[in-house]
Amino acid sequence: DSIYKKKCEQLRQELEVTKKRLQQEHEEEIETHLTAKKTLNKRLSEALENIEEERQISKQWRRKATQLGQELQEVKILLQEEVARMTELDKKGKKYYADLNTVYQQLEEEKYLKEKLMKEKDQVISKLSDLQKDLLQLEQLKRTKQQLEWQIRDQQEEMEDMTSRMQLMEQAKVKQDKELEKLRQETEKEISAREEELEEIKASATKR
Repeated sequence: DSIYKKKCEQLRQELEVTKKRLQQEHEEEIETHLTAKKTLNKRLSEALENIEEERQISKQWRRKATQLGQELQEVKILLQEEVARMTELDKKGKKYYADLNTVYQQLEEEKYLKEKLMKEKDQVISKLSDLQKDLLQLEQLKRTKQQLEWQIRDQQEEMEDMTSRMQLMEQAKVKQDKELEKLRQETEKEISAREEELEEIKASATKR
């Protein structure tokens, strides 16, 4: 009977030691699980912040593209107005040359009218001065048109470059979303495996 009690006491002590060891391992597993969970949550939060930052940058590029499109439309309208003005000046120039030709014909026909000839000559000189001013203005308009065309070309190139950047940003976002989804699945799988392992340890400890 003494031997039986001694064995029972020995088994009870061993069982107690085993319970304490399992309890300690269980606590360590829980702590490891919580640490891993915190780390994964931190990585997930950082990934979400990066995604939000990329979205904000994409919105800014879209707003800039819209603004450039509006400016381009305004430049086109201005160019159309300048072209119309140049066309009108060209018509005035042709009309002036026609009038000038008529004046010279009249001068040839009415040489004997000196006084009238002098008056018409003054008129011709005045018209020539106006024509020179118109021609100078026409040259200025041509230069303005060329500058506007250069500006339009530069803005179109900038818009094409911006569109390319936006496409790259969208591709990077899709890739990051896929990586985030993969990380989430791996995290859930790891947590599930940890939980199953803990359940097995609990079940094993209960059986003992």
